[in-house]
Amino acid sequence: MNSQTQTDYLVPYRGGYSSLNNIAFSNDGNFGYFYDSVTANIIRLNLNNGEREIMKFFDKDYYNRKWISKSLFVITLEIIPHLVILFYNSAKKFYQFVMFSVSNNNTTLFKLREIKINLNEDLKHFNYHDIHYSVGHGNDDTLIEVIFYKKNELEFVFYQLDCKSFTLKKRIGELVGKSKRKKSNISEEDLRIWEHPFVKNDYVIFISNNKDKCMAKYTKSMSSEKTFITVGIDELLPDKRSCTFPEHSNTTWCVSWYNNYHIFVTFTKNHENQEHYLQIWSIEHGLKNDPVCWKKYNVTLKIDKNAENFGIRITKNKTLFIHYDIEKFRDKLHKISLKAMEMNCEEIENYVNDIPREVNIDDEIIKRRKKENPTAVEKELCCPVCLELYNDPRNLNCGHSLCLNCCNLLEIKIESSNENKKIITCPICRENTEVPTVGLPKNYCLEEAIVFILKNKNEEILCQSCQLFHRISNSFICLSCNNETQQENLADSEKYKQFCSSCVLILHRNHSYLSLKEYIKRQTFIFDKKIEIDNKIEEITKNFKESIFTTITNSLLSIEKKRFYQTIDRALNQNAIEIEEKFNENETTNFQKNEEKINDIVENFESDIKYLEREIIENLEEICDEVIDKRERTITIEMYNKLSKVDSV
Repeated sequence: MNSQTQTDYLVPYRGGYSSLNNIAFSNDGNFGYFYDSVTANIIRLNLNNGEREIMKFFDKDYYNRKWISKSLFVITLEIIPHLVILFYNSAKKFYQFVMFSVSNNNTTLFKLREIKINLNEDLKHFNYHDIHYSVGHGNDDTLIEVIFYKKNELEFVFYQLDCKSFTLKKRIGELVGKSKRKKSNISEEDLRIWEHPFVKNDYVIFISNNKDKCMAKYTKSMSSEKTFITVGIDELLPDKRSCTFPEHSNTTWCVSWYNNYHIFVTFTKNHENQEHYLQIWSIEHGLKNDPVCWKKYNVTLKIDKNAENFGIRITKNKTLFIHYDIEKFRDKLHKISLKAMEMNCEEIENYVNDIPREVNIDDEIIKRRKKENPTAVEKELCCPVCLELYNDPRNLNCGHSLCLNCCNLLEIKIESSNENKKIITCPICRENTEVPTVGLPKNYCLEEAIVFILKNKNEEILCQSCQLFHRISNSFICLSCNNETQQENLADSEKYKQFCSSCVLILHRNHSYLSLKEYIKRQTFIFDKKIEIDNKIEEITKNFKESIFTTITNSLLSIEKKRFYQTIDRALNQNAIEIEEKFNENETTNFQKNEEKINDIVENFESDIKYLEREIIENLEEICDEVIDKRERTITIEMYNKLSKVDSV
């Protein structure tokens, strides 16, 4: 992530440690406020230069341990910043909103107003340690919204504090599916657990991740301003680009919202490889009947393995602040501009949103909206005579067009004493057109339209899922479904199980996929490389054979040939022949004996060579086995050394 969208601060003071949800930030992103649980003071941090100021309570009662700060907010009233703190009184067991004004020197907090929340009256079986809550802002920073709930109970309570009038609105709702807990002994794994609520478009929304991935929406009742009614449950589909869900196991979740903009941040700890990282998510609401999907932001931050006490806040200008402790009295703050990230992803988002589809969910069976028949456009570009696409279209006086060949067929010659004419009767309106001597004018617009249609038609391909034509540039190959695709079918696109972008995002979201053009490009590269490698191997093999043959020829065969020629030379020696002739006067007999002797020498040489061939083959087999064993041992040792280096790292 670039430095323009993310700035990290290592908080250089002892304040802010174990702040949790007690963090707040000005809408301009210049100042951060942290509740210091050690000193019970508020730390004001200048995010531009790191300067800090300690803000103390004028009312010393708030230093009493009975007051537990739960959440911190900064608001603006008449251009003046104020702080609002949600306290819990552990002695009298109630929550309380308290508004403080800030002194001119930013060192003292003066209590202005307070309002009590009797949660023990609104929630049954109230237990402070079992209470969960989410906080955010309405359409203005002066509207503070809090949702209290318990995982295994029916009710939840929504409070909205209007800081201008300092009035508190309350509504109570009932979580769907929780009543089953009262009637039967259902395990927690089988029971849908609602958690991490937030507010959007006046709806209170809970999500569930343990049993199935869905969300429940609640809106205010028409009959009572103090209650919620259930709107329904929507299934949550994975992120369209990465086809993944947020992690649930070994993961800490935080949620924050401002107006209708909400953000989830997940902190996942992998105990096997000790890699800890955070990711940013939101829920993307589509149009009517469109699926509701998770949206994953293109950022993954690695965090310290000892990170804990996470808290997040989002401001009006879509700046996200993430705060957590990394060790005792040391914390870390991330500042991320989500607006800049969304601008960087605008092209991808527009591409996904421009895909025309109408989606209905029924046990994850998706049906695409049927498009208009593309052949209807082609019919308008067909010649009324030959019923084919216009070939060299020509204009008639009536405004209709015909192919040049069709015009020639319909020409009627009219001969008179003065002149000869050629007339064409339009087959549509029956109006006559006189053919000029230079020929009928060409319809260039129609010809360009046909070229465009043919070009697009050649670039279209049939999706094997929805059976609709789409451009090849929007075609994808599902690698999980094409694992048996053969290289020889590379040029034939119909051999591939290819899908359009909509079907891939919906039906193959858990698969690995690649664009068709990129896939063919890669497969072509692999195919060409294999041919190149085969040719190279053939050349190497040929050189190897020549090298072996040369070695054997120069060593063994050369010795045998030398011995052979020496024997021949002795047999053909002139002096030896003369000596034999002296002892035998018959000249014919002498020549026959010499010839037989030479033939015996040649036969002996041939048998010696065959014997040598058998010996070489047997010895070569033993040598090859030894070389192969030695090579395998060498490779095994090299792999072991590499693995040892990896383990040491």
